[in-house]
Amino acid sequence: MSNITLMTSNPNILLTIDEGGRWNNLYYPNIGLWQNLLESRVGIYHVDSGAFEWICKNRNWDIRQKSLGNSNTCVTECSKGDLTVNIIDRVHPNHDIIIRKFVLTSQSHVRLRIFHYQAFNMKQSSFQETCYWDETRPSIVHYKQGIYFNISGFPEFTNHACGEHTLKGLKGTHMDAEDGELQGGGISHGSVDSAVQWDIEIWPEKECQLYMLVLCGRSREEINTEYDYVVGRDTQTPHESPMGHLYNLEMESDRFWISWAAGRTPKLPDEFSERVAEIYRRSLFVIANCADGRGSVIASPDIGTLNLVGDTYGYCWWRDGGYIAMAMSAAGMQEMARSFIKFANDCQSPEGYFLHRHLPDGSLGSTWHPPPFLQIDQTATVISAAWRNYLETGNTVFLLRHWQMIKSAARFLSRFTDQETGLPKPSFDLWEEKKAVNAYSVAAVIKGLRDAERIANELGKDRSEWAITAEKMNESLLSNFYNEDKKSFRKAIDPLDDSLDSSLLMLINLDVLTPDDPRSKELVESVEKRLWAARTGGLARYEGDSYHGHENPWIICTLWLAQAYIKFGKKDKALKLIEWAASTATETNLLPEQIDSGDGEAVSVMPLVWSHATFILTVKDYLDKFYVSKLSTEVLLSRVE
Repeated sequence: MSNITLMTSNPNILLTIDEGGRWNNLYYPNIGLWQNLLESRVGIYHVDSGAFEWICKNRNWDIRQKSLGNSNTCVTECSKGDLTVNIIDRVHPNHDIIIRKFVLTSQSHVRLRIFHYQAFNMKQSSFQETCYWDETRPSIVHYKQGIYFNISGFPEFTNHACGEHTLKGLKGTHMDAEDGELQGGGISHGSVDSAVQWDIEIWPEKECQLYMLVLCGRSREEINTEYDYVVGRDTQTPHESPMGHLYNLEMESDRFWISWAAGRTPKLPDEFSERVAEIYRRSLFVIANCADGRGSVIASPDIGTLNLVGDTYGYCWWRDGGYIAMAMSAAGMQEMARSFIKFANDCQSPEGYFLHRHLPDGSLGSTWHPPPFLQIDQTATVISAAWRNYLETGNTVFLLRHWQMIKSAARFLSRFTDQETGLPKPSFDLWEEKKAVNAYSVAAVIKGLRDAERIANELGKDRSEWAITAEKMNESLLSNFYNEDKKSFRKAIDPLDDSLDSSLLMLINLDVLTPDDPRSKELVESVEKRLWAARTGGLARYEGDSYHGHENPWIICTLWLAQAYIKFGKKDKALKLIEWAASTATETNLLPEQIDSGDGEAVSVMPLVWSHATFILTVKDYLDKFYVSKLSTEVLLSRVE
């Protein structure tokens, strides 16, 4: 299984790259809905020696990867002997164009043939596809069911092949390249693939540059229009050289993202390492890369779980999405956060709650829960995301526009309660494993109802009953969940679960427990003592967790502990935990879901967007607590109350 190491995107396209520099996921036209790529390869044929090889990891190539400066551009540096091949990938921010650039240098004169092989998986199926060579616009076109990919070369390809794979005993058109010359046909259909070829000559101390573009569209007309734009056919004065226009497209992309990031990256105090600053900056990009232009935010683009459980993380969960939207609001991506809230508005059930998870087109995602597919904390988190956006923007008009959604959600939460205890009725926990009255879920509902009442006040509406319900629920949680014998809180009641769970820390972080309450200190001490991973550091989810290992540390759980220490004013302890989270990132600054409790290696999906969002929120909490904050939440809250 190839891992995701780099990503680049625009609101309609997400391209991911593996450790060998190969494309491994291509989402279009919704980020997370259709993974359209089966395989890609880059090959080199040495004309004088007759040697051929595919560039990939662990085949005598030294491969290093990075993002280009503070941009959304991906760089894979490949070197072997005298030859260096730099592969640079960009997705243009407002044209649906993938720009792949090869920069080749050699310390000796060499004649080469460069091959690029691609097999698509359009609409997540590798059948009923067509691939053909378009003579009118020298390029290969793949299409199926309203998705079109035009593959163009600048300078133009010297050869090309359209073929098939999988069926009829065929291995794939990549085999055609391995003798150093393509001989395939000009059209194929069914389970198709293609390859392109450049013949080049490299001299010492001179660069050779090649561009391969994938123009994405929903019709032939769209991709033809984009092609004409690139080569200048759409104007009365065509470009003297398409290569010059491609350079301008590259510069547009880089300048846009550099400018975008500059306004969203705070100056961190000196006690933070440069690693923390790097992970914060990359977290901004990870969130942007995984946010669809229509508002959905997927949990992860990683499809590695597909073969294990038959499903992926390519869904919008309302819990993950809500916290990601809060991070968006906190980090200057307020417009993206509002798009998420609008998406939630469109997906809300008639009863007011949010179902388990949705696909980026708004349709209901797969689930392993019986109807009503309910995790009650998710509904509450959407309300809190809307409130956080208002705190950062003061946009009352936006709140009013989505008042019906907020009102319906809060009304549902206030009514989905046990009349005797005042607590919510049982639903699945945040780990999506057990149905009970869960402490974390109750805390999230309390926060959601309080935030809904604050929103109502801002809009001049009296919904004080929500605050009354929240306070009764708060009192009931403290009396029903506290375990005197263990001096801690229970994970759940109905049925009773006395085990320790890191999500109990959110009782503090969501203001159910005040920092000066002695039970807050007891809770932190008990959770940290029992769930801290001795060998690797970091906090496990809960006692006995066996998901991908034994009590593996999770990034979000460890950062929840940091957030609790920030509430206590424990600056040094919070700083160490933030630094620990940064240390778990890959060389390309991606945060996993969890690390193995034995060897510290990343396991499960990579990246987990919730990890990156929690990193941003924790750093922002730290700055707000210990330094002058751009946002004075206290002032706004006092005005509301």
